[in-house]
Amino acid sequence: MTLPARTARVTVGGAPDLPLRGRDALTGDAQTLLGNFGVLYTLRVRGARGRTLGFSTRGGRYRGLLDVRDGTRAATRLIGQGAALTDPSVLPLLWRARTDTLDLRLVPASGSNLPAALVFYVGEPR
Repeated sequence: MTLPARTARVTVGGAPDLPLRGRDALTGDAQTLLGNFGVLYTLRVRGARGRTLGFSTRGGRYRGLLDVRDGTRAATRLIGQGAALTDPSVLPLLWRARTDTLDLRLVPASGSNLPAALVFYVGEPR
């Protein structure tokens, strides 16, 4: 996705992100993976240079990791510093982009709730 010139939000989970459906390998029964736990979300974000990335829980408690690749720099960020996020008005800042393209990987941890929002601030967030 390409970010607009203004501050932007990308939602993971929720209405546009339908639960996965499949078959149980042992029984053949139809199954639905509610909550998408264990699903690897991979996002390539363009237009990120100079943006600050924040994270907001939108569906309740959230904890987990976010892998970030920013050009030659790469890191894994612990969202909420190991404590579950519970307040959607508190957005921990996770990364300041140095290149135009960010590659992000996110796996919702067990006990976490979706949706969640990745917020890309233009300039310094207040």
